[in-house]
Amino acid sequence: MGFSETLKEAFNAILHPKDGTTQSRSVSGALKFYYMVMIIPLILGIVLSYLLGGSTLGLVAVGTIALSLIIMIPLSILISGGIYYVIIGMLFKMFKADYSKVVTAFTYAVIPYLFLIWIITPLTSSLSSLAEIGIGLEIIAIIWSFITLLFALSNQLSISKLKAFGTLLLESIIVGIISFIIVFALGVSLLAPLLHTSSVA
Repeated sequence: MGFSETLKEAFNAILHPKDGTTQSRSVSGALKFYYMVMIIPLILGIVLSYLLGGSTLGLVAVGTIALSLIIMIPLSILISGGIYYVIIGMLFKMFKADYSKVVTAFTYAVIPYLFLIWIITPLTSSLSSLAEIGIGLEIIAIIWSFITLLFALSNQLSISKLKAFGTLLLESIIVGIISFIIVFALGVSLLAPLLHTSSVA
C-alpha cells in the first residue's frame, strides 16, 4: 500500500470508524501503517513548535513530539494491546482473534490523536492562553480515539461494540486493582523499615 492510500485509509478510519477499521494486519504491518501515517503530523508539529514557541520552547516541544510519535505511542500500542490480549483474550477468553488483530485495533485508535498531536503539543507547551485550547483539543482527541477503538475492536475481534466497551471497562478495573496492590505493597515495604526504626528508638 502506497503513502497516499495509507493516508486515505487513515482519514477513513477517523471519519468513518465503523467501515474504516476493518482491514486486518500483522503486528509489523500495523506498525508500518502507523509510521507512515505519523510522518505528516511529525513534520507539521516541528514547524508549528518553532513558530509558536521560539527557540527554547520550540525545541522542547519538538523533542516531546518526536519522542511521543517515534517511540512512546508505538510502545503504548504494543503494551496496551498486549495487556488487553492477555486479560480479555487469554484470561477471560472473550474473543478468539490473535494478538495482531488487537494491535491493529489499537493502532487505528491512535490515528485521531495523531492527526491532532501536531497542534496539541505546541499549544500546550506555549506560555499563553493557547495552552487551554491545546488541553481542550487533547480531550477531544482522547474521546475520538476511544470511540474509534470501540469500532476497531468490534471489527477486528468480531464482537459487538457493547461487548468491546465492556471488555475495556473490565480491563481497566483489573489493571487498576493490580496497580493498587503493587503500589500498596511497595508502600508497605518502604514504610516498614521506618516504622521499625521509630519503634526501636
